[in-house]
Amino acid sequence: MRDCEMNIEKTIMLSLCICVLPLRMAIGQNWAGSGTLGDPWQVSNAVTLAQCDDEVTFYDDHFILVNNIDCSTDPGYALWQRPDNARRDGIPTTGSAVGFGGTFDGQGYAISNRVESFLDSQRPPYNGTPAIFRNIVFTNTMVTPHPIQQGSGVCAVSPFEFGGSNPSFFNIQVYGVVSNNSSGFTGGMIANGSAGTVSNCISYATVYGLGSVGGLAGSASGTTIKNSHAYGDVSATSTDAGGLVGLLSGGGVIYQCSAHGDVHKSAGEYEGGLVGRILNGGTVRECFATGDVLRKTGVGIQAGGLVGGTQGSSGAILIEDCYSTGDNPSTQIYSPGRNGGFVAEFGREAGSSSHLINRCYSTGDVGASDAGGFMGRSSSGGGSGVVISNSFQAGSMVANSSGGFAISSGFSVTIANCYWTNSASSDAVATKVGNASHFYDKANSPVDTWDSDSIWYFSSAANPCLRWQDDCNAPPKGSMLLFE
Repeated sequence: MRDCEMNIEKTIMLSLCICVLPLRMAIGQNWAGSGTLGDPWQVSNAVTLAQCDDEVTFYDDHFILVNNIDCSTDPGYALWQRPDNARRDGIPTTGSAVGFGGTFDGQGYAISNRVESFLDSQRPPYNGTPAIFRNIVFTNTMVTPHPIQQGSGVCAVSPFEFGGSNPSFFNIQVYGVVSNNSSGFTGGMIANGSAGTVSNCISYATVYGLGSVGGLAGSASGTTIKNSHAYGDVSATSTDAGGLVGLLSGGGVIYQCSAHGDVHKSAGEYEGGLVGRILNGGTVRECFATGDVLRKTGVGIQAGGLVGGTQGSSGAILIEDCYSTGDNPSTQIYSPGRNGGFVAEFGREAGSSSHLINRCYSTGDVGASDAGGFMGRSSSGGGSGVVISNSFQAGSMVANSSGGFAISSGFSVTIANCYWTNSASSDAVATKVGNASHFYDKANSPVDTWDSDSIWYFSSAANPCLRWQDDCNAPPKGSMLLFE
């Protein structure tokens, strides 16, 4: 009898021990690893991927993929903390509303067939350290509007919306379709970002949205984007559409990036081959765009081969050592006309802030008869700090016979040491040369002022290209080249 009682007591004690085991151990029992940086949790299937978000105590842990993951049978919930502090699949979360503060390393493996953004709205991280996502490939992704937050993106919706330290993304590739017809902010990779770093990322996604639509990011405020590229077409029905970024603002930086898809727009302002609009401070350096900028007849204004327009009196705006090769074929006459081969509306409401374009060129044709070969025009508010210098336009056709470089009236922009050659017969603010071969030679103006040792490369048969490009030639539109 005593032996029986002792066995019962042992059974009760064992049951109690099992019940009070830490929840993270119970949830994580299908994982190998311990969640540390040296021994991260090993994510091997859709079930363990979903478990990354099961408990707040995982939010400063570290994860790696150990093989490709197919999420076609997963309900598709985005990972990490939701604004309502509960998972949308019904699993409650505990503790304060915090975001992910660990690392997620895909090790080059693919996550396929997701229908929801990977990262949801990001609260300040659990441990105060910015999260890092790296080396992940997202394939066959079909992302639609987020039901709570505004926006759509393969990697993230609004990861920076709630302040605190911001996550960064390194070596991410995305393939698929991102569509959003119900709210703003749509990007192939990120819908709406502020601060953080995006580096060595590529988007092949085709992107459809309303406003703030970009091949890589819909909106990027204070974000640094470098060595990243977008290849998919972009379509928008409202303001701010760009081949790489729809809206760049708040001092954001884009460095050594490119966009190759066509940009389509049916309404609203600002459309560019690389960036739709730069607002209140931003820098674009050593970048290029090859896609056409296409407008639906009779609607909207401000379309440019690289940038739709610059605006704002707070924060300097710099576009330097960049080029665009796409056409701007719209024949619609806007009033006032603001389309341009490189930038459409430049220095809008600049006030005392500087808006500078330096050492840039465009080679696309411009179809509107009230547009300029390089620049459309500036609205009221342009001042002494609104400058275009050391730049040229070398397209074949510009419909405006007196706008070889820019529209010469109704704007306040200083244009210095700029040149053009195209079908226009005159231009009041820049100098015409005989043909494009003038610009192939770095001994000629304006390219005699360009850095041909570390930034630009000159050949005897083509316009200068940027040395960071793999072959130092813009890849043809629609190509699927990878940048290492």
